[in-house]
Amino acid sequence: MPAHDENAMPDVEEAATFQRDLYLYWSAARELGELGLTSRGFLTRSALRRLRSQWPVTDDDRPEASDPRRYYLRRLLERLGLLRVPTEPSKESANGGLVAADAEIMARFLAHPLAERLRICTRLWVAGGWWPDGTPTRVAIGLHTPIQPRIALARRRLIEMLAALEPGSPVEIPGVELVADHAPHIIGATTRRKPRDIADERNEAMRAALAGPLQWMGLVVKRDTSGSGERTMVASQAVLTLRNEPDDESVRETPGRVIIQPNLDIVVYQPLTAPTFFTLDRCATRVSLDRVAHYRLTRSDVTRAQQNGWSEDDIAQRLETLTTSPLPGAVRVRLADWTRAASRIRLTPQVTLLTTSTPALLDTLLADRAARGWVLRRIGPTLALAQTDKLESLRHWLLARGELPAVESAEQ
Repeated sequence: MPAHDENAMPDVEEAATFQRDLYLYWSAARELGELGLTSRGFLTRSALRRLRSQWPVTDDDRPEASDPRRYYLRRLLERLGLLRVPTEPSKESANGGLVAADAEIMARFLAHPLAERLRICTRLWVAGGWWPDGTPTRVAIGLHTPIQPRIALARRRLIEMLAALEPGSPVEIPGVELVADHAPHIIGATTRRKPRDIADERNEAMRAALAGPLQWMGLVVKRDTSGSGERTMVASQAVLTLRNEPDDESVRETPGRVIIQPNLDIVVYQPLTAPTFFTLDRCATRVSLDRVAHYRLTRSDVTRAQQNGWSEDDIAQRLETLTTSPLPGAVRVRLADWTRAASRIRLTPQVTLLTTSTPALLDTLLADRAARGWVLRRIGPTLALAQTDKLESLRHWLLARGELPAVESAEQ
């Protein structure tokens, strides 16, 4: 095995970046609603433009079929169950569409450490025929299409080969000279040569995997190991997760510094990780995303977090975990005020506002043992919240006391 510098081993930055982009894709889809598909099963141009406006990773305007990495992200999210076909498709999407799964499903996925998430994604790719591996196709492959046995075998052998390498070791395939020069294709690759035999087909599949999914997921990376300026493909630190006895402690996400300022602004520095984004998106508003991420904590965000089941202590603890320090006093006071105010808000379904002509009439109604059960709460001298299904009983009660009730319907 070729020697390599133990002190310059590639880290897991690419693997963490891929997981971050999986989250950002899901988050953008959740903000946008249904993403339309073409008759061939690719995202429409309008859906892609809306997606890119929410997720500023690249500024290009390529169709999805010409953007292999982004297409792989979308298909993998589908296979993970994080993007799905809606139960009630929109009438505007003639060819169907996709919607983001609930936040609880994403929370369960992100609860796994980086090493386990990487293994999950790798297993889905190895056994799935949903990714063409460079084979020309003009129609999106079905999500549960079985993989060709020879391709599955080539993928498994490649994973076993990577698992046997040490981080930083060059990746070599017998019979293939220029792994780094191979460019993955989805459609329109009809000019590519056909494999000569089974061995050639296996090598072609392995080369497409290395230049595509395995590089995108961060298992292999391109590095200048000789100092000559020429970049070669080497195994990353993430290959340690592929072994029978994986070293998960060596493959961890290291989030960048998070600063919560007294004015409620939150600044997140590189490296930006998926768990950090998920926590902040659940309790703050994302203002901008570039080299750093800028969030702001608002009262509505805290109320939203409470509705999602986070208490004041939960919010504070999660934020302090990100910053690795106590919250500023002004932030903690504001957080306590907002959570107390939100806890006093009660949503009661099926109620009607009752207005009486005089306070005495409402007093009489509430003093009546039978009638007072129809009223949920008095909110003013002549105002009360009544049960909607008791309106007919209230009407008879008022008529019996010489009052002529009127019903006013709310405008739709």
